[in-house]
Amino acid sequence: MDPPTPTPIRTDETGEGSRSRAEEKRRKQRAGLARNYDPLAQFTIPEVVRKLSSELAEEANEFAQRLKQNSATSLEIVTMNEEQSRHYIDEREHLANDATVLIKKSRAFVNDMSDQGHLDPSTSKRVRDDLESQESQLVKERTAVATRRAKLEFGIMTHASHSRLGEAYLACLAEKLDLPSGARLEKGRESGDQSNFRKFLRLTYTPPGFDDSRLPKSWCHVTGQHLRDEEIKAAHIYPVAAGEVTAAYIFGLDVEDGYTALWSVRNGLLLYDEVEKAFDAARFVIIPDPDAEGEDEYKVVILDESLLDMPLGIANVDFGWRELNNRRLQFKTTARPGRRYLYVRCLLSLFSGKRFDVKGWEADFAKVGGGTIWGTPGKWVRGSIIKALAYEIGDVNNLEEITKEEIGSEFPDQVSPLKEKRMAVAIRQAVEEGSDGEDRDDDEEDDDEEESERV
Repeated sequence: MDPPTPTPIRTDETGEGSRSRAEEKRRKQRAGLARNYDPLAQFTIPEVVRKLSSELAEEANEFAQRLKQNSATSLEIVTMNEEQSRHYIDEREHLANDATVLIKKSRAFVNDMSDQGHLDPSTSKRVRDDLESQESQLVKERTAVATRRAKLEFGIMTHASHSRLGEAYLACLAEKLDLPSGARLEKGRESGDQSNFRKFLRLTYTPPGFDDSRLPKSWCHVTGQHLRDEEIKAAHIYPVAAGEVTAAYIFGLDVEDGYTALWSVRNGLLLYDEVEKAFDAARFVIIPDPDAEGEDEYKVVILDESLLDMPLGIANVDFGWRELNNRRLQFKTTARPGRRYLYVRCLLSLFSGKRFDVKGWEADFAKVGGGTIWGTPGKWVRGSIIKALAYEIGDVNNLEEITKEEIGSEFPDQVSPLKEKRMAVAIRQAVEEGSDGEDRDDDEEDDDEEESERV
């Protein structure tokens, strides 16, 4: 008996139909990736800026031509060529950096036009919001390139041979680096680190023999209140999401000491939940108290004046944020946070206020700056990376003119300005992410550890 004749597959002799459908599918995929994950595809200088500044309009047109050239390169077929992927990533990095520079220039221009009365407040706010939104998207790509370059290069090369270069690159951003809309860059934190950090802070800042059953065990250094454990956050001063390599570099330490610097109890405070959120949002800073007898006393300085009339959400407490302004932090032991961590965090907060053109940002620098307050911060931090951060976060080129003091000092093993720029991008992303994550209660942490041991 003859075997049954297989049902023929309907196709044309050349296979053009199949290739056409596959290409259409890839075209839609590329379009989706570009729409959802490509900051440069959506980059534009607002029309009002173009109309008012011929110089910025010309720069924007030149940049648009470079974008077109990059789009043409994006259509190249992926090969197993390291040079191809490396060159493409370099070009994307240059474009993203230059787009950010254009945004900074445009923002400064809009601020000037607003101050001179050439732009009404609603238009000015709309344009600044547009610029800020675009820059926030760009910083995700810049951070990915700065911190995951090798992973990107390998990811591009290992895509299917029919993939286009731009498609492979965007797929790596979206899939390998977890960068879809609304997602965060991975922080690389071990699951037990935050739990241990919280425990160490409690041990360090709780008086020996404290066993008053009438009071909760957790103490907020800013409000000076005993609160329930679930209301208190173990807050990092220098953001842990910036990574241990940047921590070692910015504080002039050996690389292997970066982890210790990040998770040191001197890089932490116990703060009431609402207070921690305001600290992360740069609404207040903590600086040395010049009126204190000792050198290790600190006080709160509120930068966001809208906080002053807001209450605190603590039961049975009759004071609010106004009473906290210029109030000294309250400690139960002799332990204190590290001055260099507070100094860097203070500068990062000031840079954020400058970028957003917060009313009175110039006065903020005067409130918290000056060598008489901080002592000799130069020996604690690397000046070159602080200046890179000033420009990256705050659009500040003349930092020492604003602060009226020398910023940082030189340390050995200084890297190139390009690498410092990449570090500054990564630190900025960590700052803008805010909190390092919600603390979980100890029971939940213990359950996770037990489950991990069982696995």
